[in-house]
Formats: sequence, C-alpha cells, structure tokens
Amino acid sequence: MNLAKTIEEEYENIQADTLQELQSKSSDKIVSNLLEKCIEFVESKRTDGAFSSHGRYFHALDIVRKEEYTAEDILAFSVFLTDLSKSILMYKFSVIGLFCSALISAHYEKTNREKNVENKKAQMYHLWTVDHKQKMNELCFKNNGPHVTITGNVGNNFAMWMNDGEIHLHGNAETYAGSAMSGGKIYLESCMRNLGNSMSGGEIIVNHAGESVGSFQWGGKIEIQKTYKTIETLRNSKGEIYFQGKRIK
Repeated sequence: MNLAKTIEEEYENIQADTLQELQSKSSDKIVSNLLEKCIEFVESKRTDGAFSSHGRYFHALDIVRKEEYTAEDILAFSVFLTDLSKSILMYKFSVIGLFCSALISAHYEKTNREKNVENKKAQMYHLWTVDHKQKMNELCFKNNGPHVTITGNVGNNFAMWMNDGEIHLHGNAETYAGSAMSGGKIYLESCMRNLGNSMSGGEIIVNHAGESVGSFQWGGKIEIQKTYKTIETLRNSKGEIYFQGKRIK
C-alpha cells in the first residue's frame, strides 16, 4: 500500500499567505462570540474532573451546535486563543481542545446535512497553535470525517477516538496521540510516548515515535519514518508497526 506524502512534503503546501487569506474571510464578531462560548464551556462545572472526556465533548457540542460560523472562523478562533493561552490557568486551557474538536465536528455535520450529501464529502479545516503558550489536550477528539491541518504543537490524547478522516499535525504531540482510534489517517512530526495506544484501526505516519509505541495495539498500522525509542511488543495483540518501510511488529 502506498503511503501518502510525508510531513515534509505536505508542509511545503502551507504558506503564511494562506493563513492570512483564510483569516481575512472570518468575522471578528463571530470569533468574539465563539470565545464567549468557549469561556462558558471552560467555566462550566461539567468540565471538571468528575466528567469524562466524552461527557465534556458532548457538552461542548451542545453549546456550539446553536452557533453560526465558518471553517475560516475556526481558524481565526485558534489564532485568537494565543492571548488566552497566556492568561488562563493551564488545566482550564487544556480542555479547550475538546471545544475546538466540537467546533469542527458540529460544522462538518451541519455542512454535509445542508448539502444533503449521503456520503459525506471531505471538509478542510485549519488550526494554528504555533504561538500558544500552553498546549491543548484532546484536540481532534472523535474526528469522524473532517480533514484537519494543524500548524504547531499539541498536548496529550491528540486525535483520541478518531474513526474517520485525515489529520496532518505539522508539529509535535505529547503523549497518547491516536489513542483508541479505529479509522482514518494521522500524519505528525513526533509523539513523546504511547503513540497509537489501544488503536484498533486506521493509520499513523510519524517521523519520531518516542517510547512505548503501539501499547495495547489491537489493529491498525503505524509507520515510523525516522526514529523511535521503544516498541511495546509484549502488549500488542494485533496491528502492524513499520520502521523505514520494514515491518518490525
């Protein structure tokens, strides 16, 4: 099976003027409203430790499904979060990844519903995290079809529970990227630890894989292009891991 373009090749397609062009199409009023809704979500008791990631995510969906916004507004919102990342407490900023995930999911669902598309068309989304002083956890949570490009670094549990679509991370993830994913494809520069933990399907293409690659992997495929530290072979039940084109698990 031929793998898609590498991260370096894809990165060449991202230009600064593209970011500016997409931002210029967004509405400041809408982005400000999304920020208000985001603060509402962050301050909600349903985002504390008593609620699971799924519970927080569906709470965010309930909030954003009532709003009108575009894919360009989502990008502008992610840029706007730069200032918030400097002032808000770390544990509060980390859950905003679930809010951004809900923004993408709700817009993707609505766009395809309005077009009456039976087989959902790919919708492109862009996020910018380069200047964030803190990292968002659980970004692209439960991604179910959208094609998402993220420029910058992310926190833990990136693309957790993903089951469809394609995600390009032009940056680094901390731990558990692609955890519990069942479908779709992820490209990323690096993951520090536990890449593909408990994944059952889909593909992950990474340059630097870190420690404990494929822990509890039940299926799917991980392609390591440059370096890794350790492979969790004893914990693997099924699934495939390749290093520089050669299968090592």
